Amino acid sequence: MGKEMQNYFIGPMPAGKFIDKFFPTDQLNSYTKPNPFKKGNFKKTITCKTEASAYEPFVQSAHQFAPELDFINSSCHKDNSGRTDFSFDIKPDVSVYPKGVVRMGPTDITQAELIIKFKWQKRDNPFCARRRNKKGPKHPKFLRENKSAVDTLGQITAYASAQLGSQFRTHCYSVLIVSSTARIIRWERGGAIVTTPMQYNEQGTFAEFLRRFSKAPPGMRGVDETVTVPTPADAREARGCLRLLAKVPMFQMSVPSLTSDKDLRFIVPAPIASPYAPPGRATRGFIAYDPARKKNVYLKDTWRVALESIELEGKTYKLLHENHVRNIAPCLAAGDVSTDLYHATQAHTYVGCKWACPPVSGPASVNLTPHRHYQLVLDIIGVKLTEFKKSHEVVLAVWDTLYAHEDAFKCGVLHHDISPGNILITDGGGILIDWDLCKHINVSSGPQQSTRTVRQSRCSAIICFPDTIDINFITGYLAIYVSCACPFQRYSTYRP
Repeated sequence: MGKEMQNYFIGPMPAGKFIDKFFPTDQLNSYTKPNPFKKGNFKKTITCKTEASAYEPFVQSAHQFAPELDFINSSCHKDNSGRTDFSFDIKPDVSVYPKGVVRMGPTDITQAELIIKFKWQKRDNPFCARRRNKKGPKHPKFLRENKSAVDTLGQITAYASAQLGSQFRTHCYSVLIVSSTARIIRWERGGAIVTTPMQYNEQGTFAEFLRRFSKAPPGMRGVDETVTVPTPADAREARGCLRLLAKVPMFQMSVPSLTSDKDLRFIVPAPIASPYAPPGRATRGFIAYDPARKKNVYLKDTWRVALESIELEGKTYKLLHENHVRNIAPCLAAGDVSTDLYHATQAHTYVGCKWACPPVSGPASVNLTPHRHYQLVLDIIGVKLTEFKKSHEVVLAVWDTLYAHEDAFKCGVLHHDISPGNILITDGGGILIDWDLCKHINVSSGPQQSTRTVRQSRCSAIICFPDTIDINFITGYLAIYVSCACPFQRYSTYRP
């Protein structure tokens, strides 16, 4: 996971600027100047001979700067939330929680506000220090690439991934302490911003961060405040319709309707974090409950690519339905979530700053993609193509998506992301979903942009250019069938 994340870091941002930008004092709750920082406040921490022995002294020292937070030594306790799907245990060194929050033991990633990771050896530090010469700052690269440094990068990435994935958040923060220095990291779906190292026992910058973080409103800390808790009656009704256990936490979302000016309300279970690095669309699909109609629907929570060339998926569905495209899902609601303040990524806006270094050896700058929080609701629930019961279900589903693809192309839309994951089995056939990366094209002159993947080029060949029968088209869809059906063929009861 560390290697996956390497090209998504931007930094080192001056720590003072970082704190002023993301935690401005005029927006903090009852903010007053912090207790005067005294040099040596963390002396008991930095004088420890081993990493493990530093946890408790740090917890005791940090509390005075953020009394509204609980600093917990969680290094010997794995996550007890049950809301992560990782192949390894999540055991942060120090977990920080809101004061008095109900949690499942010392480590509960679903309630954590801040994760702090310790390393005591310089070789374990994934971030390079600034080097200076006569011409000023020089940044040969931003990240170290030795094994222990990459392992550390993987650890802090995994913690951020678990926190973002198991909660409803727009972003999160973590701290990496390497002996006497500390760095703050802001994680989001567009990348991660890292600060310059702070001598936390010598200067008060880090203590100021803890103070401001404790006073920050939930949205500033990264909590998605558009997600609320349903009434006990609604939650109980939703669990019954979704066939969930009584202990599963339930949450409520509001998504803009496509047919009216009102927002539609849906109830979903708590998410489960998957082991993927934070940057990207981070799509989460929920079988949701529609309390107004007393039925289940499919809710897609994602971070769309915020580029002008990419049309909103909800608008694409509207266009497809207006043109009577076959074998697509009915779309109930879709739209951007809240405002750009916290629901739009910011890392890409700092790429051109003077302090921004290339993360690893190579180009002088990084290329981060902007993303925007987006939700969409489909009034149908299908079965994954790989979960077929009989092999002919795969054939029928793929066949139906060919009609969907053909109809969509005739009205100027190219799906651009054909894969087994975007084909669902429904009663009597299949549907083609996930139109968020589609391309709107000029039918008379063919595609206006090169395809995003080789796979899409194969699948689109015959439909885009019907006079030229390309074997790659057959290969593309045959690959979908083979990948889904052949490994399970001997277990199928269907015989043609």
